[in-house]
Amino acid sequence: MTSFLLLNLKTGISLIETSNQSLALEGSSNTLSLENLPSGLLSAFQELDGSGKTSTQLSKIVRRFDGFQGIPTLYFYLAKLSRLGAIEYTLQADNTPIARLSVTSLTPPFEFQEVKVETYYVLSRFAFCRSDRGQTVLETPLSAARVSFFSWHGGAIVAELSQPKTVLELADRVPQLDEGTARHFLSLLLSAGAIVPTTAEVAQPADATEDLAVWEFHDLLFHTRSREGRQESTIGDPREFSRPVKPLPVVKPETFSEYIELCRPDIDQLKASDISLTQALETRRSIREHGDEPITVTQLGEFLYRVARLRSTFIREGNECSSRPYPSSAASYELELYPVINACQGIPSGLYHYCPQTHRLGKVRDRDRQVEELLVDAGRTNECRGKVPQILIVLAARYVRVARTYQGIAYAGILKDVGILYQTMYLVATSMNLAPCALGFGNSDRFSRAAGTDYYAETSVGEFMLGSR
Repeated sequence: MTSFLLLNLKTGISLIETSNQSLALEGSSNTLSLENLPSGLLSAFQELDGSGKTSTQLSKIVRRFDGFQGIPTLYFYLAKLSRLGAIEYTLQADNTPIARLSVTSLTPPFEFQEVKVETYYVLSRFAFCRSDRGQTVLETPLSAARVSFFSWHGGAIVAELSQPKTVLELADRVPQLDEGTARHFLSLLLSAGAIVPTTAEVAQPADATEDLAVWEFHDLLFHTRSREGRQESTIGDPREFSRPVKPLPVVKPETFSEYIELCRPDIDQLKASDISLTQALETRRSIREHGDEPITVTQLGEFLYRVARLRSTFIREGNECSSRPYPSSAASYELELYPVINACQGIPSGLYHYCPQTHRLGKVRDRDRQVEELLVDAGRTNECRGKVPQILIVLAARYVRVARTYQGIAYAGILKDVGILYQTMYLVATSMNLAPCALGFGNSDRFSRAAGTDYYAETSVGEFMLGSR
């Protein structure tokens, strides 16, 4: 097959003529002005705004009008446009598009890289494929570029690169793939950070730095996708979903058959008699052992009231919001508290839901095998010889409450809310002389089965132990 790389301006970017023999970049956050261009260079750059040309074709245009002396200037500006992320590279074979390299962001600055024929390359441990708007794309959090596949060759090549391959070996392994096409394809993948050089013996080479070596794939991907810099999607703007999604009410509806009313402490009295914020901060610590005398329903009621009650509701930009003792992303308050009672004076053992508007517990289910598993899991995570806590409070997120407001950072915002709520729970428990301890992880599938929630609609995102000292 005959293959070549076409260069064209990225969709949404164009070079507009500002004055005679001058062009300016439009549609990009970066600026570039090409002034007093000779006729050949002007014609060549205008070709980038169409179906695209190879670098050889662009060179011929420049040489025809400006002579050989115009070639260095052409490549200088092409490299500059490439670093600005304004150039897309499309691999065509037999006049059919096979793959395209696009820059999604300019942090760090993009640089196109050519592979070496004799070097072995292998797929990066951070690379991943996914479907996006009808295309298969290969991305990595190491880079601000991605490669789109338009034919079966992409999947075959990626599969082969799970083991080290040279250009010639890859061409030999994949049907209908010659050396030139293999070289171009690997150059796209290398420029996108999806492959790394290695040796024939090393299928997973050491990471470039010690700092990178400690990152897991999912952690680095989550980090880059919930921060600005290495993605093109807009962060923090309302998003359109693949199907209509109804907004959730600010408070989860109370649909339980049994309720336990909780006491309401006198906040004004607490303002006068409670320990200081500094004392609470300085004496706060995780306490994994609970006392012989269980926590009481009165203490649990005061704790939940001070931590998570609903104080008021209001409308902001068309969204129903609320005010509670702890801050929340866009005042969405997507977190729901589910106390799992092992031992509490005045409350039968079982799984409950805290209703912040009415300040009471709705009974989800009695203590059974599924509730027992939640408590046992907490005991294992607790690192305290498997002892189950008196009370395990599971934090579950109604995801839509945040996703409708924030694009790209919904889950990151939820986890920040969990941290904020953890600290609030620690400080309140410390002031009440209770034993608090946040847990590092939990089983979301197990919680969904026990609470009867949809894993994708309301899933557990945190666990907190509470008991007497």
